[in-house]
Amino acid sequence: MKSSFRKIISLVLSALMIFSLCTVAFAAGDKTDLPIVYIAGRSARIYAPDGTCIYPRSENIEPGFDEVEYTKSIIPDILKALGKSMVTDDWDSYSDTVYDLIAPLFEQIQLDENADPEPGTKIAMYPEPKKKSSNFQLFDYQFQYDWRIDPCLLADELAVFIDKVLTATGASQVEIVGRCLGSTIVNAYLEKYGDEGKVANVVFHVPTTAGSMTIGSLFSGQVKFNAESLDRYVAYYMNDTNHRFLDGDETAQFIAAFSAFITQAQVMGYGADVLNYVFLKVRDNLVKRLVKSLFFFPTYWAMIDDRYYEDAKTFVFGEEGSADRETYKKYIEKIDNYHYTVQMNYESTLTRLHDKGMNISVIAKYGGNLLPVNEGCDALADGRIETSSLSFGATCSLMHTKLSASYIEKAKEKGTDKYISADRKIDASTCLFPDSTWFVRGLEHASFPQSVDQLILFCLKHPGQATVWENESYPQYLDYDPDTGAISPVTGNSKQDKIWTNDFFQAVFRFLTALLKILVKVISA
Repeated sequence: MKSSFRKIISLVLSALMIFSLCTVAFAAGDKTDLPIVYIAGRSARIYAPDGTCIYPRSENIEPGFDEVEYTKSIIPDILKALGKSMVTDDWDSYSDTVYDLIAPLFEQIQLDENADPEPGTKIAMYPEPKKKSSNFQLFDYQFQYDWRIDPCLLADELAVFIDKVLTATGASQVEIVGRCLGSTIVNAYLEKYGDEGKVANVVFHVPTTAGSMTIGSLFSGQVKFNAESLDRYVAYYMNDTNHRFLDGDETAQFIAAFSAFITQAQVMGYGADVLNYVFLKVRDNLVKRLVKSLFFFPTYWAMIDDRYYEDAKTFVFGEEGSADRETYKKYIEKIDNYHYTVQMNYESTLTRLHDKGMNISVIAKYGGNLLPVNEGCDALADGRIETSSLSFGATCSLMHTKLSASYIEKAKEKGTDKYISADRKIDASTCLFPDSTWFVRGLEHASFPQSVDQLILFCLKHPGQATVWENESYPQYLDYDPDTGAISPVTGNSKQDKIWTNDFFQAVFRFLTALLKILVKVISA
């Protein structure tokens, strides 16, 4: 389902769906001295009252259902409806077609106007925390939760779960790992219960607490396409085998090369103009309806960047005093409570707890392209969330640039150049916790290899606060090798940097080379 979200967004709607988050990684074999409570992203299956799995759809609802194949199968219908609407200017028909094709994937798991799930729908019941007094593993105590509902309510459930773990183990404290969406629950818990002293150590793994401008732009209807970002998005997903939607290197390379060529020929701009035109036509009918009826979870609202939050409320619920504001009054109270109590205060909360002795480490990622849906989509990211947000404040270059020479010189003058990555992409000195924030290059948001689990365990097992300066195997900047699954210190430019081009003649050469490869493949077939 995670991959289908991305495919539908990039190949069908370009901006109309929210990324899915995080699955459970394999257990690492090492141990710590305190029990670890692991809170993953959106991974729990949702069941109807009769026990039927209603999310993901392919689980039990329709055996053999393949989301990627379904996505490919609906593209002709969407393109046909798009062509018809371009001629007739009847965009309501197009919106209805797209909505009806997407709705079956998600409509059974939606919440009501009070942000409550349909009575009886729930996640599977898990056994009570097992009794154990030593040899604590990374995934011994996974907190399972209904990822659809209010993070502040889930924080209450987490508090109960932590008490059960303490009772089962006899420990006085736990360690917490909050991954992706799970970080919002961790922060809500720390805001409400952090001062009770039951948590000794926290690791935030690609946290979404600070929000995402991609989600913000989608939820607020502030989508804007531009040619260069579209080109880089195509280049990223067509060149990276871990993300490639199409089969075959030649086809993917041809699409990326063609995209670069028409961008340099100043033709891609017309495509961006068409996308912007279509978006404005379907904004109020399709986009708002998708947000309001299919992706209407407080946990998603919890990931909206503050710059977009109030605009998103106005877009979805209308102005103050509107009928929808009254209908969704309790819903809005819940998302406002999280946004203004937890998200807007996370820095002060974490700083206070850290000063009181809680160890806090952060693991961010970079090297992936964001959806090309707003003016900031060229931000350094992990494919879904901006690295500056994931790291609680790092200063980053754009995807296709580096920190300037003048910036480096100023950092040297201030004595903060030791925090700058070898590839000149990131300055960690501006992070909330600059000495305990790690960055992994070339690893997408939803990938969680065992080598990174070992980094998490290093942070958890360390006596006191772990830092980026203590272990040569885990410096501040690490490079992920997809062939071996290992991470190693970043020493220079990444392979991904080679796919960007701003030169017309180079773009023409790449296009002709890719075209020749396609012709050779066809002739030799």
